[in-house]
Amino acid sequence: MVTPSRSVVITGAAGGLGAATVRRLDAGGWQVFAADLDSAALAGLASPTVTPVVVDVTDPASVAALRVEVENWRWHGVPFYLRSGKAMKESRQIVTLGFHAPPVRMFRAHRQDAPLGQVNEIIIDFADPGSISIEFMAKMPGPEMTLGASKLSFRYEDSFAAANALEGYERLILLAMLGDQSLFTRADGIERVWEISEPLLTSPPPVQPYAIGSWGPDTVDKLIAPHRWCLR
Repeated sequence: MVTPSRSVVITGAAGGLGAATVRRLDAGGWQVFAADLDSAALAGLASPTVTPVVVDVTDPASVAALRVEVENWRWHGVPFYLRSGKAMKESRQIVTLGFHAPPVRMFRAHRQDAPLGQVNEIIIDFADPGSISIEFMAKMPGPEMTLGASKLSFRYEDSFAAANALEGYERLILLAMLGDQSLFTRADGIERVWEISEPLLTSPPPVQPYAIGSWGPDTVDKLIAPHRWCLR
C-alpha cells in the first residue's frame, strides 16, 4: 500500500522476498512499516526509516458479523446483515436481497418449500465469473393452485465468452490506468466508515472461537435468526 507521503506497509517482511523489498525501499528513501510475526527477524530490518510492526495473533478476531441500519426514510426498518471471515469452509462473495413476505398468502404452499424464515430472494454472487439467482414461489404443475419453491439463474460464463473476461484485480488496475473511478470508494466515504466503526473497534465484543474450515461460530447464525445466511 503506497501513500502520497512516500510511506509503505510491507506484510510478511521477515521472509526473504519481503526483507529484500524492505531494504530496496529503505535505500530509495521510503518510510517503511515492516509487519510480520517474527519479532527477531524484524529487529534486523530496523533503521531510521524502517519501523518494525510485530503482528499479534494470540487472540485473532478473524470473523465479524453485524446488523446495521441506514437512518433515512428510504431504508427505514430494513436491516443489513454483514459478515466476513477467514479460514471459512468455502470462499463466498455474495449479496442477498430478501423481500418481505406478504401478511396473508393467497395460495397454499407446501411446508417443505416454505420453511420458517424463507422469503423470496435475489442472490448476487460476485465471485468470478459471477451469477444472479432469483428464488421465489411459483405455481406447481398440476390442477391444484399450489405454490412451490422455484429458482431462476443467470450465470455469466454461460452467456458470454469467459476467456475475454477480466479478473477482479485486472479490472481494477485497468480502471486505475484509464482514470475511471466508478469502482473505487471516495476518500470521504472511507473516512465515514472508519468514523462509524470506531465505537466497535474501541470496545469490541468478546471473540467467539470457531473451527477452521467451518462457517464460523454459532452466534453468527443467531444474529440473523429466524432468517438465514445464503452460503450456497
